[in-house]
Amino acid sequence: MLGVLTAQDTFTISGKVVRTTDEGGVANAFVQLMGFPAARAGDGMPKRFDRRASSAPDGTFRFEQLPAGTYAVSAAHPQFVHAATNGMNSIAVGPSREGVVFRLTPYASVEGTVTDPDRAPAEAAK
Repeated sequence: MLGVLTAQDTFTISGKVVRTTDEGGVANAFVQLMGFPAARAGDGMPKRFDRRASSAPDGTFRFEQLPAGTYAVSAAHPQFVHAATNGMNSIAVGPSREGVVFRLTPYASVEGTVTDPDRAPAEAAK
């Protein structure tokens, strides 16, 4: 059975921004939440919500005290591809939504070993 929401009910959206290459957290990603909370009797016109946050060093983010409603949430970082399929989700809250994951693809990554003329790994190669 669904409970009745009151004007005091608030909710949370939280999750993590990760790299598609290894699922590691993306620090300092720009996470944005926009939308209009659900209308409630006697509230008049709903206020638009527009909140921004940076992801923590482990990629986690959290938006708290959100009224029930549907929000567009996106994640971006200057060193990662920002595509609609990676970056934007429509999320309904009421109840809270935990474990939202944004996967961002790095523009490029290089892996390998730099070797010296004897094919030994080079130390501190630049």
